[in-house]
Amino acid sequence: KDLEEASKELIEVHSIQTDLIQKEAAGIQPEITLLMIHAQDHLMNAMTVKDMAAEFVSLYEKMYLKE
Repeated sequence: KDLEEASKELIEVHSIQTDLIQKEAAGIQPEITLLMIHAQDHLMNAMTVKDMAAEFVSLYEKMYLKE
């Protein structure tokens, strides 16, 4: 359940990131601040950790919930 909620939140944030990238590609230069870079770093870390958590859950299920 928590991983599903995390996925939904990350999809929403990733959409915002995509909008920023598309605006920059269209020639609209966003202000690049240390805060923006810090937020980007947190987003990428959150996405990585969520993916790793899903792998751990899958591995646990394979190891301990054999039928």
